[in-house]
Amino acid sequence: MENLKKTNSIGSGKLNVSNLKKLKVALVDDFLTVDGGAQKVLRAMHEIWPDAPVYTTTYFPDKFHPKLEGWDIRQSFVSKFPFRETFENQYKLFYQLAMEQFKFDGYDLVISSTYAGYAKGIIVPESTLHLSYIHTVPRYLWKLPTQRHEKLNPIYKNIILPPLEHFWRIWDRQTADRPDYLISNSNLVQSRVKKFYRRDSFVIYPPVEVDDLAKVSNSKEDYFVYFGRLESYKKVHWAIKACIRARSKLKIIGDGTYLSELESLVTKMKGQKYVQFLGRTSDKVRNDVVSKAKAFIFPCPTEDFGIVPVESMALGTPVIAFKSGGVMETVENGKTGILTSDISVNGLVEAIEKFDADKFRPEICRKVALSFSKESFTNCLLNFVGSVYGK
Repeated sequence: MENLKKTNSIGSGKLNVSNLKKLKVALVDDFLTVDGGAQKVLRAMHEIWPDAPVYTTTYFPDKFHPKLEGWDIRQSFVSKFPFRETFENQYKLFYQLAMEQFKFDGYDLVISSTYAGYAKGIIVPESTLHLSYIHTVPRYLWKLPTQRHEKLNPIYKNIILPPLEHFWRIWDRQTADRPDYLISNSNLVQSRVKKFYRRDSFVIYPPVEVDDLAKVSNSKEDYFVYFGRLESYKKVHWAIKACIRARSKLKIIGDGTYLSELESLVTKMKGQKYVQFLGRTSDKVRNDVVSKAKAFIFPCPTEDFGIVPVESMALGTPVIAFKSGGVMETVENGKTGILTSDISVNGLVEAIEKFDADKFRPEICRKVALSFSKESFTNCLLNFVGSVYGK
């Protein structure tokens, strides 16, 4: 299907930009309990339609920085359950029903933003246009790598969960037919949507806050960097093993459920002089560390899109990654980074040992990253709405 990343005008749509922004719009998100990449897309959509209410199963205000001040957030009945944060995972049993209880009478357009599969399951009136932005098909349902099952009780994971997931998978597939149009956040996700949902979709890359990042400029120092969530499926342990074996310094920014295991790995390999954990840092510190690094090591071979490699390039830092996943759509091999076909620790070791920082120009990395800006996302989304509204 058509890839809309490079589109920069409204084209032949029936409504101009001004009129598109006047549509009565509602936004829908799976759950507002974490402020991640999907929520950056929601923020960008809300900037286009600032008066649009946001429907969601449940909302934890303190998780959002900056706060969602002034937003009209409408939660489901799940928000009235006691001890929501303690029993968040258990309450997800009600999310499918919760989404189907929302009413969308009177709206011209409803845009659902989903990575867990719930938001696309809303039911809208026949006269209302429903677009669904798919960040990924639910990984845990379709046997894709995820951190969701890593620390579950074995009895629950192996006996109770499988039959539940069978019925959740049926619901996920059936509700993929409810939106009028599906939008995928990358070509990789587009292929998964086609495989698992049997539907075509358009690609609009998510917005990355690259403009301010591209203004940061530092001279390079002798270390590599990783920043992002520390979960096992992210394969950060591969980056650690590779750097220790290559005797190269690695700075790690971020935290997650896999942090203690990674620290133990460094101790076991006696790699303390090579690997440094910086934890969660301010944006200023993160930007400074990343912009000074020789390269950003992105060891996850199955990422749906990958915002952090784009952020790294915006900071003038090339990327070392595998030739797989969404990173193939953002990193230009030999120009803004190195993509190795050997998806293993050995592949990373070879790439690290052969890496020549002098072959990569920070200004080229920044230029490529800027094509994934919020402005580009906004133009593409408006172009798409303008082309399908009223059909």
